[in-house]
Amino acid sequence: MTAGATVSSMTIAAGALTAEPALVGKRVRFTGNVTAALANQCRMIWMNTGTVVTPGTDFSVAPANGDTFTSKVQPYVSERCSPPW
Repeated sequence: MTAGATVSSMTIAAGALTAEPALVGKRVRFTGNVTAALANQCRMIWMNTGTVVTPGTDFSVAPANGDTFTSKVQPYVSERCSPPW
């Protein structure tokens, strides 16, 4: 994650993502390694580019520089994200 992320969009610091539509409907879950309030927050990917992910629902706080998340390849419906939404 890079500086400038908001509760409604995240800019990827390293690597590149597959552009739409491959990731749309998948999910991301934060580890909470930098911003503890993000730990285990999970959201569906609403849209993305090679470097920016937009979740379907805002996160409770903006990710900080260095925050990490995992992206699951299974569709969002196969393993639901746990609240809080």
